[in-house]
Amino acid sequence: MSVNQMKSFAFRCVNVYTIKMTAITIKDIAIAAQVSTATVSRALAGNSRQNKETINRIQEIATQLGYVPNVQARRLVSQRSEQIGFVIPSLSKHDQPLSLPIVHRTLGGVIYRAQELNYMCTVLGGKEHGSTQLLSLLDEQAVDGLIIIACEDTRALLTEIAASTAAHHKRVICIGHASDAAGLRCIDSDMLSCLPALTSVCNTSTRAYFLNGSQHSSDARYRQQCFEHICEKNSITISKSWTGDFTEQSGYAAGQDFLTSDADCICCASDFMALGLWRFLQEHNDNRKRTWLVHNEEGSLLHAMHGHMHSICEPRAAMGAAAVDTLLDHLYSQNADIPIPTLSYTIEGTYSS
Repeated sequence: MSVNQMKSFAFRCVNVYTIKMTAITIKDIAIAAQVSTATVSRALAGNSRQNKETINRIQEIATQLGYVPNVQARRLVSQRSEQIGFVIPSLSKHDQPLSLPIVHRTLGGVIYRAQELNYMCTVLGGKEHGSTQLLSLLDEQAVDGLIIIACEDTRALLTEIAASTAAHHKRVICIGHASDAAGLRCIDSDMLSCLPALTSVCNTSTRAYFLNGSQHSSDARYRQQCFEHICEKNSITISKSWTGDFTEQSGYAAGQDFLTSDADCICCASDFMALGLWRFLQEHNDNRKRTWLVHNEEGSLLHAMHGHMHSICEPRAAMGAAAVDTLLDHLYSQNADIPIPTLSYTIEGTYSS
């Protein structure tokens, strides 16, 4: 090592020791690595156009110095909060929002994908915040975008947001069947995508009993249309129906009415309703062989029913992840014609009773 090289090395060691006494900046890393601050910035961001050896060397020096990125400064420069607001119907403990499968399975997909993209997810309540406050969060850049669960309890909220500006529309994604949210992009799933797989399942059935939620719900209306289409394509007549809500109690309450039917096929718009009816039949020792077609949001209920059903599974977690990708693509891409994905259902479970 030459004298000049030794002096340079000593200078760098002194600088490393000195700057460790205060917060490390990219300027300190640039001095230690003997490169420009712009090169350090690109290397720490993992810029693919940067030389790989240079990136590795700078990142190693940054680690040795104990560099911690200044998140606030990065957000100030990029004009991004790196936060996504996930809007559920309510935050009230009384409403038990996170216990709803439609919420927690979707939220799981949103959080997982957001973390992969270095984004944070903030859970917001539509009931508590309202459209005005939610739109203010966008205007103030407290969040980069909103992902909203589309259901009956957020119907009015979505209608109000749909009436806002096009600039707001770009930063909002719905998940579910948001027929009233004209102008808003929506990540949806196609229940009829499983129709071919149901042909062999339904070939012995002729009469169906249908359990559904309130027709005020867009989800209930969509599921009814799909079940009616499935039955029609398989020459099954819906001989009787029960309207309640998507709860186990409602399914149980349908039990007495169901016993007056001659149905050999049970169509349930909710797995919780199916569990309630199944429990009623078990308590009344009714073990007649029937085909169960159940819209599934919570896979664990399959175990409670010992697989006595064909579960038509909605891909809620995948819809959550797709919502994150679609939101960020529309926010930061110059392409205005990015397609909105529609996900497919799957069939799980077998009838064994």
